Amino acid sequence: MNIATPMKAPPLNLPAHREPYYAGKWQKPEGRYVEVTSPGTGESLGKVVEGNAADAQAAIAAAKELVALKGGATMFDPLVPGVIESAKNSLVPTNPQLQQQLNEVAAQLRKEFDPKRAEILNEVAKVYAQRFTEPELKEIVAFYKTPIGKKMIIEEPIALDQSLKVAQAWATRFSDEVLERFRAEMKKKGYNL
Repeated sequence: MNIATPMKAPPLNLPAHREPYYAGKWQKPEGRYVEVTSPGTGESLGKVVEGNAADAQAAIAAAKELVALKGGATMFDPLVPGVIESAKNSLVPTNPQLQQQLNEVAAQLRKEFDPKRAEILNEVAKVYAQRFTEPELKEIVAFYKTPIGKKMIIEEPIALDQSLKVAQAWATRFSDEVLERFRAEMKKKGYNL
């Protein structure tokens, strides 16, 4: 007769860090610690920080301010009307006789969905809040409110645009140089390209 013996649970392999992780590093907890137990055994799994919504909202609010200062609203403003226009345009080829009605619905939807612009800004702010702590975001916002920060907001997009054009022209010249080297090396091997 076999008598079953209770199995001993394997030792717990729990993470060393119990603090919140965001902005690329472990953060000092603001909340209180709570005891966590295994639902299967009731065994203590240790203490973890109990996060609260206020902490997250403060970081998101700072991130929203940053996104707004950097012109995020202007950058994302075309998104909602663009999606509506794209949807309308996908319906026109199969319903050309309804062009006017589709235009009317598109105008209606642009008004109806205008508040969605705030939604995308909120989503973008969450991305920043995941990458930067609230104090870091506040520091960045403070910088962008200084005269040099304001200049950066105005000049950076222009500098980036010009940089991309310079990089593209450089890549074209470099590509020509590389092609010439390929031809020269292949010629040494007896091939004319």
